[in-house]
Amino acid sequence: MNENIRTMHEVEASGAGFELRGQRIQPNLHSDDNTIATRMISRQKTFGQFFTPEFVASALVNWAVRKAEQLPTDTVNQAVVGRWLADDDPVLLLNLNGTPSLPEPVKRYLSTEDGKRARQTYKCRNREPWYAVPDVTVPDAFLTYMNGRSVSLVANPARCVCTNSIHAVRLRTNTSLAVMQRAWQHPVCRLSCEVVGHPLGGGMLKLEPGEVARTRLPVRSLTLSQQHEEQIKEGISFMQRWRHYE
Repeated sequence: MNENIRTMHEVEASGAGFELRGQRIQPNLHSDDNTIATRMISRQKTFGQFFTPEFVASALVNWAVRKAEQLPTDTVNQAVVGRWLADDDPVLLLNLNGTPSLPEPVKRYLSTEDGKRARQTYKCRNREPWYAVPDVTVPDAFLTYMNGRSVSLVANPARCVCTNSIHAVRLRTNTSLAVMQRAWQHPVCRLSCEVVGHPLGGGMLKLEPGEVARTRLPVRSLTLSQQHEEQIKEGISFMQRWRHYE
């Protein structure tokens, strides 16, 4: 194997990789959906009915990435979050884990009809306290789980959290995330994702954590000849046609 290319597993062993968090908050947006866990992610207008701007800016509220379609190309920064809020997208997570005493506005919020319905959902019924979403962490980046044309590694300087429809990435390396992102866009890595991932209905490509660990990642500069680059790109196109994406 070319010394510039390693699997993600090998890159981790060399101290230049990242890990995927195994548990994240559930994609719980509407309390009348019986598949959700809680109603802790909401819109700014809804929060504005119960909470002051100071409360929304406190440590009890996180910005949340709910789905891959919400992600920009490469970076979730303050400008991106500002657009979410301006569009009134449901991106505000009420993070009450470890809160010993609930503020009165939170009690009123949880006592609404939507809150009462959320309390009866499966996950809420089976945790204590029912309103505390577990394992809320801020990753260094996000990696898309279900993919169409390509798999995205998106930096998280805005310090958002995410649902379990997106991989939460923690770096374990001295290599910068920007370098990792450039390597992730390399044709060799893109073809590797097509090979190690598995197709689902509608032509989507799914990457589980173990499959991500087997992807080939150029950890240093890897220059391809025009012929090799064209061959790899044709291989990517062939794999996408095979999974019926094109």
